[in-house]
Amino acid sequence: MGASASVDQVQIICSNVERAVPRTPRGSRDVEHCDRDGLTDVISRAEQDVKAFYDAAWAACAEAADDLLRETAALQAEFPGEKPPRCALPQGATVEALVTLASERAEAMHAALEQPVKESGGAYFQGPRKGTLRIKEKAEADYGGDVARVVDVERATGVYGTANDFNAAISKLRAAARGEELRILRCKDNLRGGTSGYRDVKLNVDVDGFVGELQLTFQSIKEIKDSGAHQVPGLFRIIVKWRLYLRPGLLRANSRARLYARTGAYVRTGAYVQGTTFGFIRLS
Repeated sequence: MGASASVDQVQIICSNVERAVPRTPRGSRDVEHCDRDGLTDVISRAEQDVKAFYDAAWAACAEAADDLLRETAALQAEFPGEKPPRCALPQGATVEALVTLASERAEAMHAALEQPVKESGGAYFQGPRKGTLRIKEKAEADYGGDVARVVDVERATGVYGTANDFNAAISKLRAAARGEELRILRCKDNLRGGTSGYRDVKLNVDVDGFVGELQLTFQSIKEIKDSGAHQVPGLFRIIVKWRLYLRPGLLRANSRARLYARTGAYVRTGAYVQGTTFGFIRLS
């Protein structure tokens, strides 16, 4: 099956899931009144189908990936991130201070990452800067309010067509880290795939006190993800969130939760939610 066929079929799957939950007059997902058990089955089948497409894409890439897998495993062992990466900001720093630091260091960070990615035959995609509200939500949900530990405010993706080029990128990034251009702080190797089937390698890198994120993946994997596959688990989490925190009885008992659920912002119950193409809430 070709890559374009996989993308087309993933788009059909996502469209079917999209239609499975009705919307309220305001446009948010009407989780309360849909067939949640039936929807769970629809999403479960969709996740299995999407995983099969990811697995097929990986199988085509993995024919010559033994060296790559050894290198990425070694890189993760060398940089496991036992000490959580953190930007060089004082304790209690504000979101505005982090955004200012990102603005000052972004150009140097992307220059340091783009060169080894492109020199190894990859395409470099600079992602959008994370917004201030999302930074605050993530800091409070995951890091006890320490905004300096939000290390994907600036992010980029390196995309490869072959395992050999991907492996060359690992070598060039190692070489850059031995110089003064950047420091690798953490590597998360997900090339062997998790439950979703999606595969990548994530690096947190420090450039002059600012920590950003570089994701490395294959073109065929990225195409499936970009076609909507990464959104399928989001709708399932909406249902879980509704059952755990957003049931009408709970919302009546918690005016703050009711307000945030109604406006589509977030509910502070140990995890945050935000908008997706499938609905107005998603677990972070």
